[in-house]
Amino acid sequence: MNKSFFIRFFLTCSVFLFSFDTLWSQNDLLPESTAPPPKKTYTPEPVVPFRDTLFYINSGIGSFSREERAVSIAQKIRKVSKEWDDLFGDSLTILAEGNMVEIAFGDIIIMTITENDAKFMGKTQIVLANEYKTNIKNAIVQHHKDTGWLTILWRGLWILLIVVTQYFLIKIINFLFRKLSAKVNQLKGKKINTIRFKSYKLLDEEKVIKCVLFIAKILH
Repeated sequence: MNKSFFIRFFLTCSVFLFSFDTLWSQNDLLPESTAPPPKKTYTPEPVVPFRDTLFYINSGIGSFSREERAVSIAQKIRKVSKEWDDLFGDSLTILAEGNMVEIAFGDIIIMTITENDAKFMGKTQIVLANEYKTNIKNAIVQHHKDTGWLTILWRGLWILLIVVTQYFLIKIINFLFRKLSAKVNQLKGKKINTIRFKSYKLLDEEKVIKCVLFIAKILH
């Protein structure tokens, strides 16, 4: 082998090692995982102005989060309920302006239905607004029925009737128990006698009476 062969061999090995080192460095710069990031999950926020949930809020508006929107809408519905007059019927209105649809009561804007709200529910803004309007109206009317003076009066009368009935039942039961005790004592030596088994006395008259009164007291 001549000297030129060793020189070519050395150069070939050098180029190979340099290329391998370059590829290795590039692999280190690659991200560890190319899997797509997990989708964010969320929980719709319920609107509960009284006792029952009327509907859910799926998206925020501007700086308002879902939670803040739900709380604000519930507060406004309670405010409207205080000013609501059943004699005038349905006083809620739907206002459409640009890409916003609003449910209002007088000068109170109860809520705004956005395009995102409608998209989440798979409906148009007007259709969704009418559904929410009906839910709000029914909830306010039912709340007035549940908290009206006539309803409260009827509930009070029912409670009074139950208390009076229980009072007289207790009086009657106590009266019957006293009559039974007196009757048992009268039967002593007549129909209530000592209990015997052959020549053995198991219970005398006093113990028999005590057993009968004890059982009656338990039932009482």
